[in-house]
Amino acid sequence: MVAAHYTGLRAHLLGKGTGHKPHDLVIADLCHKCHYQFDVGGGGATFEKKIDKSEQFLFNVVKTLIRRIDQGVITIEGMKDE
Repeated sequence: MVAAHYTGLRAHLLGKGTGHKPHDLVIADLCHKCHYQFDVGGGGATFEKKIDKSEQFLFNVVKTLIRRIDQGVITIEGMKDE
């Protein structure tokens, strides 16, 4: 698994720019094949496919954040255990 920075439609709103990746909280744990597909794959895709790809990436970002909180890698002050 690799930590892949978000490359979707709103990446520029999360810090992405020339020579800059989005914020380090906006990453998804992906295998190398999936990382490549999100970064490079699907060239020339329709806008609808780009929206779908962006949403899929964001879903994986959320899953990664939840997993890291559950594992104690990320802690949130004042957060109660369920």
